[in-house]
Amino acid sequence: MDKNLKKGMQIGAGVAYLAIDAMNDALKKLQKEGKISRKDSERAVQQMVNEYQAMVKKYAAQAQKHVDSMIKSNRLVTKKDMAMMNAEIAKLNKQIKKYVK
Repeated sequence: MDKNLKKGMQIGAGVAYLAIDAMNDALKKLQKEGKISRKDSERAVQQMVNEYQAMVKKYAAQAQKHVDSMIKSNRLVTKKDMAMMNAEIAKLNKQIKKYVK
């Protein structure tokens, strides 16, 4: 995974953690005041976590498609491309050595 993409996702995870933590604090306060039950509070936090995880998957897939598209459009060599070229070069070198002897 691209290091900038990875850093962006880490920042997003940090922001999400802060949001969930703030939500937990707010829900605990509401629990103490008797305005919400513990069960409802836990359900709300779990729903927020689930929505965040779904969003992360969606954006990670979109970001990966974008990175892949940039690589193709800029004709950049990937590790897979390099491995294929190295294998082809090795194969050609073997064929050349047969004729050079």
